[in-house]
Amino acid sequence: MRALLTLSLALLLQSCGTPTVLSRSGIETHNLEHALIEKIQFYNSSDIVLSRVAEAEASSSTKNGTLTTNTSGSIERIIIRANTRGRVIKHLGDGKLAVQFDDDPNRFLVFGPNPATGDYTLQAKKWANGRGLLPYGEASYLTNQGAERCQLTFRMKRKYEHHTRTSFAKGQKV
Repeated sequence: MRALLTLSLALLLQSCGTPTVLSRSGIETHNLEHALIEKIQFYNSSDIVLSRVAEAEASSSTKNGTLTTNTSGSIERIIIRANTRGRVIKHLGDGKLAVQFDDDPNRFLVFGPNPATGDYTLQAKKWANGRGLLPYGEASYLTNQGAERCQLTFRMKRKYEHHTRTSFAKGQKV
């Protein structure tokens, strides 16, 4: 019974397709044109946390000769968990893709080929100390550290069709 359960689970996982990182070489190998790329379900390989200071207020007052400063603010945080489904909504040139993970079409992230590996990773306008500054909707956000390693993945099934023609030699009589 346990072997049957293990076999069923293995077949189920295999039928879902193998997670594959989108890469420049993969696009060329599989002849992925823009129209086909837009029909693929994509996923992010790791968590992406976008943060920005939404409102900040500062005030100062003096009491009994002491200066008191008050600072308050709110931080807006958007979390895109690993393996969140996304879809390509635009081709931005230079191989870059706009991927939408949210319902708002103005909120998308840009993925493009990493110059060193060719794998599609999260792109930002500026990277500093492992954090990226990027637009998301109408505002600019800072990413979490390590977000530059977030890759764009998809599931790929491989089908092999082999046609075999077999014939048998009849033999020779002396």
